[in-house]
Amino acid sequence: MAKNIFTEFPTYPVDQLSGIFINGISPESMTHDFEAKRVKHKQYKECIRDHEKGTVFCVATLAKRPKYRFRVGQEVDVVNPYSFNCLGDARAVCVGTTNYYIKGLRFTGYIMEYI
Repeated sequence: MAKNIFTEFPTYPVDQLSGIFINGISPESMTHDFEAKRVKHKQYKECIRDHEKGTVFCVATLAKRPKYRFRVGQEVDVVNPYSFNCLGDARAVCVGTTNYYIKGLRFTGYIMEYI
């Protein structure tokens, strides 16, 4: 079984998540930005617009009480003062979603690509 894309990349610590906002909502879990070419999962690879030079990240929320919901193709505003973008804010589009489990908790994860 292939690794889950939402668990194989490092995430921001809890104290930094309070300063990050996706459409005005602070995420419950978020990975650091990584190159789109590192995505090996076929279901997401096909949806990424710029697979060679694009940058993607993942956000997640508890499936039982979700803080947010995104549709595939939906554009979102990202405010992240910890990213390499000196301004800290950008736009991204949701390119995929899936449910997964970590330590008995069910999460809904979204993979986002910067545009």
